Amino acid sequence: LETVDGTRKVRVSDIWYVEVLSHYLMYHTKEGCFKVRGSMKVHEAELAPYDFCRIHKSYLVNMAYVEEIRTGEAEVGGDVLPVGRSYKEKFMQEYLRYIRG
Repeated sequence: LETVDGTRKVRVSDIWYVEVLSHYLMYHTKEGCFKVRGSMKVHEAELAPYDFCRIHKSYLVNMAYVEEIRTGEAEVGGDVLPVGRSYKEKFMQEYLRYIRG
């Protein structure tokens, strides 16, 4: 990752989710949270082959860390994140596809 502090090596499998926060992307990982400049759309396209799915205009999640899905929210990596109405159907389809292998 090209963080605001320099380059950081992060395994894709260690990323829990990506959050948009004040024009930055915050990568929430096993090793901590890293601030990255860039576009969510670009990062979403780069991470899609690794089972990442957009669940909200501000959140992109790694399906491997989705622990629970409730009405309007999902628990990912121990954090409760909102699921946007316009993303709900695709998220549910992608999640079912993921758990079925």
